Amino acid sequence: MKSKWVIHKLNSHIPSWATSLTSPLKAKTYHTPSSKTSSFLLNHVDIGHLLSICGREGYLHLGSSLHASIIKTHEFFNPLEQNAFVIWNSLLFMYAKNGVLIDAAKLFDEMPRRDTVSWNIMISGFLKDGSFDVGFGFFKQMLSLGFYRLDQATLTTILSACDRPELGFVNKMVHCLAVLNGFQREISVGNALITSYFKCGFPSSGMQVFDEMLERNVITWTAIISGLVQSELYRDSLRLFVDMTNGLVEPNSLTYLSSLMACSGLQALREGCQIHGRLWKLGLQSDFCVESALMDMYSKCGSMGDALQIFESAGQLDEVSMTIILAGFAQNGLEEEAMQFFVKMLEAGTEIDPNMVSAVLGVFGADTSLGLGQQIHSLVIKRSFGSNPFVGNGLINMYSKCGDLEDSTKVFSRMPCMNSISWNSMIAAFARHGDGSRALQLYKEMRLKGVEPTDVTFLSLLHACSHVGLVEKGMEFLKSMTEVHKLTPRMEHYACVVDMLGRAGLLNEAKTFIEGLPMKPDVLVWQALLGACGIHGDPEMGKYAAEQLILSAPEKPSPYVLLANIYSSKGRWKERAKTIKRMKEMCVAKETGISWIEIENNLHSFVVEDKMHPQAEIIYGVLAELFGHMIDEGYVPDKRYILSYVNQDEKGVTNPNNCHNFPSKTIPLRLFPSLSTSSKFKPHCLGRAEEDSPLSTSSAYTVLGIKPGCSAAAIKAAFRAKVKQFHPDLNKDGKVSDLMIRRVIQAYEMLSNFSRPEIIERECLDPFEEPECEAFDIFVNEVLCVGKGCPYSCVQRAPYAFTYASSTGTARATSQGHGEDYQVQLAVGQCPRSCIHYVTPSQRIILEELLDSILEVPYDCSAEADLLYSLIVKARFENNRFRKPKKQPKTSTKHVDWF
Repeated sequence: MKSKWVIHKLNSHIPSWATSLTSPLKAKTYHTPSSKTSSFLLNHVDIGHLLSICGREGYLHLGSSLHASIIKTHEFFNPLEQNAFVIWNSLLFMYAKNGVLIDAAKLFDEMPRRDTVSWNIMISGFLKDGSFDVGFGFFKQMLSLGFYRLDQATLTTILSACDRPELGFVNKMVHCLAVLNGFQREISVGNALITSYFKCGFPSSGMQVFDEMLERNVITWTAIISGLVQSELYRDSLRLFVDMTNGLVEPNSLTYLSSLMACSGLQALREGCQIHGRLWKLGLQSDFCVESALMDMYSKCGSMGDALQIFESAGQLDEVSMTIILAGFAQNGLEEEAMQFFVKMLEAGTEIDPNMVSAVLGVFGADTSLGLGQQIHSLVIKRSFGSNPFVGNGLINMYSKCGDLEDSTKVFSRMPCMNSISWNSMIAAFARHGDGSRALQLYKEMRLKGVEPTDVTFLSLLHACSHVGLVEKGMEFLKSMTEVHKLTPRMEHYACVVDMLGRAGLLNEAKTFIEGLPMKPDVLVWQALLGACGIHGDPEMGKYAAEQLILSAPEKPSPYVLLANIYSSKGRWKERAKTIKRMKEMCVAKETGISWIEIENNLHSFVVEDKMHPQAEIIYGVLAELFGHMIDEGYVPDKRYILSYVNQDEKGVTNPNNCHNFPSKTIPLRLFPSLSTSSKFKPHCLGRAEEDSPLSTSSAYTVLGIKPGCSAAAIKAAFRAKVKQFHPDLNKDGKVSDLMIRRVIQAYEMLSNFSRPEIIERECLDPFEEPECEAFDIFVNEVLCVGKGCPYSCVQRAPYAFTYASSTGTARATSQGHGEDYQVQLAVGQCPRSCIHYVTPSQRIILEELLDSILEVPYDCSAEADLLYSLIVKARFENNRFRKPKKQPKTSTKHVDWF
């Protein structure tokens, strides 16, 4: 029987009789388990194969026994026999593969002669063990001897160890040796060069090697595609994948995995679906790794439904798949779904591992329940996951984002093993809570521990310096980031610097810093500058920042809203109106803000002027009492957003119903954005000396904005437009409004045949003061309307008079003149929010225009909601459950004396 029978048996599993091979090899006769009479001889090649199997399979004890038997058989070590190299190299391979490098080195020193294979084995063994100095030392020694020729195995062995940026110089040196020895066009060497270049951070060199290769196989294409993905060059990776599919080389499963990762990075859902289709045709869709990659691709592309479908249909699920789904929910802002998914896994008895816990902890944000996070922390303690650094980092972030800084500090101090992410998380927690001093102190401790900072560390440090106001320290951090730690700042770092300069009031310096950036500023940078302009009330710089922000992100409402608030704070209502108008013309809308708080496992949510809560009366009463205490404590309210016609004494405490942010037990909230401790607003107005100066005829035409010689109808139309523009109930600057109304009436009096009393009487300048007719029109205050969820829907009650607005989902009157209709009266009377009112046509026009101007902006940072509420109160509209009330005399909250 041939000796290959023994090799085959060893290659599959070591049988119990294999110990018989440890007897002296000089006997040369062995018996198989099936026949004790058959015998065979072992030669050098057979022994070499046996030792190689012991090295690959990890059978160190058997390999050492074979070595002992070989020593007793001197003929195997006859230096005159060329075949002895097989035994020597096989022994070296066996010891090196099993990690016994000391014995391998001793055997290497005892070798009477060595060849290139011997050197390759030693170099590979030490490099794979991480002993780079020793491994590269063997390589240098081999080159210095001069009579050992490099081969492909030597080069690929060295290149396989070059997997980090600091070894990039070795990679280039080996590339030069490959060119000098004529191996640069070999497929194996080229593949190793591509892989090592990308791992060392030289994607351009890897692309150059790929372009110069005359022959490419599937490993070549997979190496370049995966390398581009690792370098985040996703678009180039997909381009090469398309080129590969159009060529003669068929992709393998690893190639498809890399292409799916590229789709995830680009969020290219269409291309990902196409690759999914190819996998389906090839029958690879049920591959475990492919399923995980598909779930990751769909979740990162925002298609969680498809990801869940693959998850539910997968034949085999493990913690990797579940972690991908949890992370997908978190990335798509589906915190509640992530929590429910995690709870279902627990109820189903799924074995929870630290990676899954870390993923679900990443879901938590400032608006997530702290109680649920504490329950997960309890689960961590029960499962003994606390020693896992990733779980500890997740707990630090969870507590800090939920507002519990002290528990976050406790978790950090009790971590048995900290990595750079742990330090970064804690520094970020201090910075997030505005405790910049502790963040900087922790950074000093981090450096004393020898932990190297990352770009995330400096992002948190810049954030901390912004809160503390340490501008010079922050600029030092930015400088040391590039010069000392060789880190490239990202746009987030630059945005933090702009925010830091802006908070310190250095707006011009912030603008200069932006103009000197090495890359084009993005949304974050301009938003930071615009926010700083809002803090310091700089409308000119704010306009510049807003224009740049609109160019970068035209679909975002923030530049319009922030710029409008800046104009409001300076009393520049005309510019503010233009900003809001432009926002509406661009079809940009902002979702209504909602605040909520969890008390005793009950979630309470609020919107502006929300009265649907069963304890609304108590809540507003407590708010009013808090306002009183704030004033008693010396609080100075910010009056910039209060209506101009409200009495100054009444501005101290405004209507608390307009405040929708309520205090939380867990996180510090900005309670009332319309109130702050900034200085009092002093409106700019024209001097009183010029108010009553007479107008010339040419000036009268100029005031009305018309050309001389116009018809009476044109004069009248211009007069009405100007009155509407400067109406005291629509114009925030009361003094300017009074002056302009006087001028408009004076100009119309000069150009028409009517006296001032006749003008007032004929034109009905204040339809809320003197309604022109009976109130038969319908107006819906959409600020208060519940919309489609209303149990007493006016749209269902009177569909011919009401409909739902497509943009907001609230009810809106579409047909007028139905004030005496019974169904309309019933809808008005049954409205739970009292948001439907009977108005005159003139009143309705003003209210609808005012409503349109506030639906697209946040209610908590503008005065329009107050104005709309005041106009409705001013007209004294009354809702009756079953019949429309008769017209009542109207009284104004303030008499407007235009003369």
